[in-house]
Amino acid sequence: MPRSDKDNMLSALVNSNGQLSYSRLIEVLDWDEDKFKSVLNQIINEELAEKYRCRGGGVRLTESGLSSSARLKKIKSAVAAEIELYPILIDLLKEDAEFEEENSDVFDISRMRMSGLWQNPDVLKITVTDYSVLKKKIIHVTSFEVKKADSWGINSVFEAASHSRFVNDSYFVLERENEEISGLEEAIDACRYFGVGLMIMFKSDEGFYKKVILEADTKQPKDDYLENFLTGAIQHDDNIKKFIKKYY
Repeated sequence: MPRSDKDNMLSALVNSNGQLSYSRLIEVLDWDEDKFKSVLNQIINEELAEKYRCRGGGVRLTESGLSSSARLKKIKSAVAAEIELYPILIDLLKEDAEFEEENSDVFDISRMRMSGLWQNPDVLKITVTDYSVLKKKIIHVTSFEVKKADSWGINSVFEAASHSRFVNDSYFVLERENEEISGLEEAIDACRYFGVGLMIMFKSDEGFYKKVILEADTKQPKDDYLENFLTGAIQHDDNIKKFIKKYY
């Protein structure tokens, strides 16, 4: 079962000897400021943590917080920040595309900002298929919402699902310590309900691997939604514009 936001914050503190500066904690959790403040106030009000003085301010677990957090397994991530997973996933997806001889490319669009809640995927794959007999080309867009092993919740699936309005396939990508999927039952059920694909990434001695646990349900977004999304993506990254111009 996915952890609550409170448990994710407590776990991040446990894995950092019980205390972190605000700036480092928000980086580890990869949350927006409003969510961070809300959960921080919750654990402080419940006397599980307390503020302490450091440059920029910080928070540390109280005795009660340490006791309460003892039940949390210390899940280890292979990276310090979520953004470090993006280029790894991009390389893995590009390897697949090259093997399949696809006209496709993969882009990091995590810094692209669109209006509305949960409008911005982390990674985007664009594939163009040329049907020479039918004399037409089809563009297929796949989004990937990526989370670290030690910082995710069921909202991550909802976030991935929100991208389905303007892409063909949407995936929730979760880093794991290994390829085991125990504890992901609720996430799998939620992905299946929303038609979201589930992919895991894990590191071995040879490097990172990925494994698709659940294929995404392919959808056909409205033309204006797809057009607006790709327009924003093109404005964000000129390489997307060059790719589409080359193949479409």
